[in-house]
Amino acid sequence: AADTAALYQYAVLATHRYSAYKSVPTGETEEIWVVGDAPADVDRIDDLVANICFARDLVTAPAAHKTPEKIANLIKAAAEAAGAECTLHDEDAIRELGMNGYLAVAQGSVHRPVFVRLAAKGSGDETVAVVGKGLTYDSGGLNLKLQMLEIMKLDMGGAAAAAGAVLHAARFPRAKSLTVWMAFCENAIDGGS
Repeated sequence: AADTAALYQYAVLATHRYSAYKSVPTGETEEIWVVGDAPADVDRIDDLVANICFARDLVTAPAAHKTPEKIANLIKAAAEAAGAECTLHDEDAIRELGMNGYLAVAQGSVHRPVFVRLAAKGSGDETVAVVGKGLTYDSGGLNLKLQMLEIMKLDMGGAAAAAGAVLHAARFPRAKSLTVWMAFCENAIDGGS
């Protein structure tokens, strides 16, 4: 017998389209019906899928529209809506933390880095910590990449996936708390590099 919860989740994920820049979204699915024997926890699955799609949309967005500050603010707003804890650390705070390698990667870009801590409380005493790579665009810095520049906006997929996991865990807590650290920056060069 098919797992109705999994079928529902797969069906919703398969129909999601990134349409942020379309004036009239196309191909939107209004209803999905899955017939099966076992009832599914639709609210939990809807939230999980919404956060997976949130992460996908962060990755898919054009690099020019997802600077470290913009991404950090989107995550902060999503955290407030989900009930997750979110702290944004600016460049001065990053320097105070002694994260000089991170600052070295970010120093060539006109867009300043933002270090984000996102957390969801669990029912128990243990915590799982995750670090998500958050390069909103990776041109290679002073050593420019010669290939794949068109896909280097994807280099923040780890941070996006980690953020989605915490946002879901905030609404549907697990036994262990979940804390994610995301270092958002651009590895690019400008006139001040």
